[in-house]
This record gives sequence, structure tokens and C-alpha cells, in this order.
Amino acid sequence: MNNTNDTGFGIIRHKSDTIASILEDCSRLIGDQRDGSITLCNENIIDCPGLNLNLQSQQLEKLANKIRKGIFSVIVAGDFKNGKSTLLNAMLGHNILIARSLPATAIITILVYGENNEKVPKEVAVYKKGVKNPIIVPWNEFKEEYKLTTQDRETLSRKKFLDRFEDIEYAKIECSFRLLEYGVQLIDSPGLGESMSRTRLSTEFLQQSQAVIFLLNATKLLADRERDFIEKRLGSGRLNHVFFVINWINLVEDEEEVEDLKKWVRDYLEPYFLDNNGKFDEAFYNHRVLYINAKGALEARIAEPEDTEKLEASGVLDLERELEQFLTSDVKKIAALETALTVLESQLVQAHQKINEDKAKLGQTIEKLKRNQERAREELKSLETDKREIETIILGFGEIISGKVFSSLLQYTNEFKNTWLDTKGKKGDATTLIKLDFGIGDILKSALRDKDKEKIRNILGEQIQSYLNTKYEEWAYQLPTIIGDDLNRMFDAVQSRIEDFELKLIQIDKLFSTGDFGIELETEKAIAKKSTMAFFHAVMLDPGSTACAFMGEGKWSEFFTRALVQGLIFGGILVIFEMLFPSVGIVAGIVAELLQVKWGEEEFKKSLLQKLGKKLHKKLQEEMPTKYDKVSEEVKQQFSQVAQELTKGLQAQIDQQQALYDDIIARYSKGNFSAQKERERLDAICDQLIDLYNMAGKALGKSSEELNLLLSLSPEDKL
Repeated sequence: MNNTNDTGFGIIRHKSDTIASILEDCSRLIGDQRDGSITLCNENIIDCPGLNLNLQSQQLEKLANKIRKGIFSVIVAGDFKNGKSTLLNAMLGHNILIARSLPATAIITILVYGENNEKVPKEVAVYKKGVKNPIIVPWNEFKEEYKLTTQDRETLSRKKFLDRFEDIEYAKIECSFRLLEYGVQLIDSPGLGESMSRTRLSTEFLQQSQAVIFLLNATKLLADRERDFIEKRLGSGRLNHVFFVINWINLVEDEEEVEDLKKWVRDYLEPYFLDNNGKFDEAFYNHRVLYINAKGALEARIAEPEDTEKLEASGVLDLERELEQFLTSDVKKIAALETALTVLESQLVQAHQKINEDKAKLGQTIEKLKRNQERAREELKSLETDKREIETIILGFGEIISGKVFSSLLQYTNEFKNTWLDTKGKKGDATTLIKLDFGIGDILKSALRDKDKEKIRNILGEQIQSYLNTKYEEWAYQLPTIIGDDLNRMFDAVQSRIEDFELKLIQIDKLFSTGDFGIELETEKAIAKKSTMAFFHAVMLDPGSTACAFMGEGKWSEFFTRALVQGLIFGGILVIFEMLFPSVGIVAGIVAELLQVKWGEEEFKKSLLQKLGKKLHKKLQEEMPTKYDKVSEEVKQQFSQVAQELTKGLQAQIDQQQALYDDIIARYSKGNFSAQKERERLDAICDQLIDLYNMAGKALGKSSEELNLLLSLSPEDKL
């Protein structure tokens, strides 16, 4: 890891600090108007800043905060006991994650930079589904309440999923340790054994992360669920952003065995390291597959003084170097900062427009402004109709899509029987997903004792539950294909209506300033389009999203689809799981039937699976059609939440506009108000906004030609 500020993470950290400072200054310049003066990061001093654009100001402040907390997201995934917490501790340089007791093995845990210099965090922010503000939990309570218990591990072993934390989105811990200071967010994930955690990883955190560290165990390499994760979650083909890290290599003492292990790993991973000609890219492979001793690295780092020789031998430094080179060498990896410039531009265009409109108001008498205010109020009321139309569009698509989701679910369920077993009864879902941990002897005992009979029924029931978990999780990943086109059409319709809404706001402001709507100019339409982009940024982003999740123009449809699909998976699929677990009822009677015939071990298990599948699929086909209302309501609820968020944001703009007019009338009515001083104040704000925007562009290496024409605007210019 480089500890200087002239390479890699240091350069990006400096750029991100600069951009964050600029965003904070612009936020103060366009936010609440205040008395006194402020000093900006360009060392200029400005008196009485503020344009009362509070919504836009809040967005810039939030974006600055996200950038300061981290622009690189690195997720660490892997099975239980592979050493994820130990590796994270080694990378942090401190033993903050307590192995075997911290809920890093139970819930998503995000480590971000903060000013806490203590050896352990004071508190943890826990985010729950559907709740914007986190619950602040003291550190000691957090460790006890959210850790994996012995009972949780037994549940995972039997059922292959855990529902005790199903209402938790993630936990966020702030600390000031070494790696986080460079703008890296580390995401510690649950073990692969927890079914719903894999869904959450693939649909949200994996997609938001710039890099994935997939941790394997040298003593038990590539188990079935690890292969499944690689194939279904990480994807096929060349995986540029994935680091395959094999831990516990120090436990393989025989050199010949180590070489055999490395060859076996290479043979398995070869398809993910092919070049454009289909040939194995050995150099690339060596940059992405690393062998480490995480425990040794941690011991070396916390030693006083640090044991540099042991640390180098652990392989963790090699991982950090490769990670740094990957994150900082590709220009795409600072897309968050470049997108921040785009967001800043859209907000400053609005601010510039408001400055021009405010200056136009200075030429009006207070009596005329009051008359214009009444007309503007009536026009703002009419926007509430537009707001309701947008809500109606979203809810209408919710009706359509809910029907498609259920039809797909029903068809998918009806096809289960086709993949249960092949014609010979030897291959299929039943043989890969159902583990029969008992034989004929157990069946015979069950005929004599109710206790043994109940045990077998419970085992079969839990296996069915695990089977259904896996099948419906696979279905969930088909949702983007099923509803993607409809969501895109919905987005296009909503975007068009919101652009019209933003254009009307601009015209209403002109009405207040001049008493006339005027004609629609292309520049006003362009401003409305940028305002729409800023609106989606402000309203749709999740509090846990990283700065890199901010989308640029042309990415809104993709984000909209992902957000809704994520809601359907985390909401709708849970309903499906709850309603399809009549496990004990399905297996009733099977034991008695099998006891009537003498079987060999293989014939017994084959017959058991056949009878089990027949009963299960018959039950599913009977039950599924009756669940339409429940599934449909869950799907529509997701659309209702999106509609509420959007319309709430639109109403906030209406309310802000009304408040601005009230404030202007109040200020202009004061006896000491000076139109000339107000004009000078607005000009000064405009000059500083342009200077800060220019400064941000140069920090990111943009030439004057690449930057927006906003740079060349003088305070008198009209957009």
C-alpha cells in the first residue's frame, strides 16, 4: 500500500477532498441566505451568501459527505470461516472486526472513514428496510444483538437460510483507520450459506462495488456453493474486477501439495482469464489470483513495531498493491468524481437561472411583484394535478407489472417438475438440492417410534424448504428480463412528465419576475432536463448508496429498473418463501408407503425422491393460483413507494417555490432594502459559483473546451 500522496490512492484522495470542498462551498452559496461572510476553498470571501435553493443545497451537501466517506467500494465475499473478518482487520491495520462474534457473518457491514480515533467504534448505524434514518446502536449492544449465535449456525446448517435479520439492510461503522482514509469503503458480507444474503449481495452491493475480493480457503477449496456463487453471481467470461484470494495457504505445509493446489485452482479459473483471442492470459491471472495468510498479516500489522518482513510474506501487501493499481489506474474508477461534476453543473445551471430571474425581479415594483405572486400561486396549484398524473402513471404500471410477475412465477413453478429428476431418476434438482442424510435403517426405526418418524419428516421438510429457497432465488434473477421493458416505458413516461413539470416551474418563476410566461426557449427546455436529472438524484438515491452509485445522463433507466427489482426481490420473494413451506404436510404418508416394499439403498432413495417430487409439485400447483392477491399486492406496494417518493419530491419543489416568493416579497418590503446592493450580492455569488465549477473541472483534468459553457457566462448573460 502506498502511504504517500503522489501516487494511487493518494492522488484520488486529494481529488476527492477537493471536489467535496467545492460541493460544500457551492451548497453554502445556493442554500439559506445568511448574514455575515464565509471563506471559500478558493480563498475568496463572500458576504451574505445564499439563494434559498435549499433542496439543491442539501443534495450537494449529501454528495460531498458521500465522497468524503469513500468513493471506492470493495466487497469481501466468501463462505463462513474463510477468514473475511481477519483479512479486513489486516487491511485496516487494526483488530476492529472481532472474528467469530461480529455480525460480519450475519449482516452486511460497511466500514467507512470517520473521525473516530478510538480502537473500537463508539456506535454503529443500523439501516432497516423501508426506513430512511438508521438506528444508532452502541458498539457493545451491536456485537451482542447482531452476532451469529450457535442457534443461528444450526439454523443455517439445516435450512440454508436465516430470517432473524431479514429486516436489516446493512450496518455502517465509521473509523479512521489507514485504508479508509484513502476513500475506500470496505463491505463485509455474510457467508455464502445464507440464501437471502446472496440475493442481497448480487442485486445491490455487488453491483455497486468497484472490486470484489472473493475469499477462498486453501484447506477446502471451491465447495459447491462457492462454485455456484462464481458462476451465477460473479458472471461468466473475463472478470476484470474480481480478485480470487486463497487464504490459509500457510496451513498447506507440503510444497508439492501447494503446487498441486495452485494448478488445480488455475485449471478451474482458466475460463475467467481468457484474452480476446480465447487464450489464457497468464499475466492477468497473476494479478487477480493471490495466495495469502490473513492471520499472519494481522499479527504483523498490530505488532509494535510493525513486522514488515512477516507482513510482506503474508501476501496481503501484494493484494493491496493490485487492488490500488486496479482502482486508480482506470479512468472509469473515478467516475464518481466526474459524475459529481455533472451533478454540480446541473445544480449551478439552476442557480444561475435563479440569479438572472432574481435580478429581473429587482426591476419590478413591490406592488407588481405582489400581483405576480398571486398569479404564480395559482399556477403552482395547477402543478399538483401534474404531480397526481405522474403518480397515476406509476401505479398503473404497477398493476400491469404485478400481473406479469405473477404469471412468470406461476409458469416457473409449474416447470419445477420438469427439472426434478431425469427419466432414469438419477439426475436433476432433486439429486443436487435434496440431501438425504438417512437410509433404510432410519426408515425402519421410524416405523416403530414416533420420535424417529418426526425426525425424518423434519429433515425432509427442511430439505424441501432449502430447495424452494434456491429455486425462487433463481427466479428472482430473471425479473429484470421479465419486467425491464415495462419499467423502461414507465420511466420514459415519468421522465417526460417531470421535464414538463420542471419547465413549468421555470415559466412560473418568469411569471413572478416579469408578469409574463413568455415563450418556451430551447435553453429553458435544456435547463428543465438538467433539473430533472438533479431531481432524480435527490429523490431516488438510497441513504446507503455509495457516491459511485450516482448515475450520469443515460443511466436513469438502468437505475430505475435496478431499484424496483431490488424492492421486488427483498419484498416479494419473502412473501413467496413464507407461503410455500407446507413441508411436513407434503412428506406425510411417504414413510408408510416405502415400508411396504423391500428396497436396496439406491432404489429406496430414488423412489423416495420420486414420491416426494410428485407430492410437492402437486401441492405447489394447487397452492400457487390462490396466492395471486398476496403476491400482486406486494409487487404493487413497491410501485406505490416509488410513486410516493417522487410525488413527495415534486411537492417539495412546489413548496420551495412558494416559500421563495414569500421571502422575496418580505425582503423587498423592508425599508432598508437596496436593489443595487442585492444585484451586487447576486453577481458575487454567480462569479464564485463559476470559479468553483472551473476549479472542480481542472481538479479532474478537464480542459476548458470539455467544460460546460457555464464557465464563460458573466452575471449579465442569460442562459
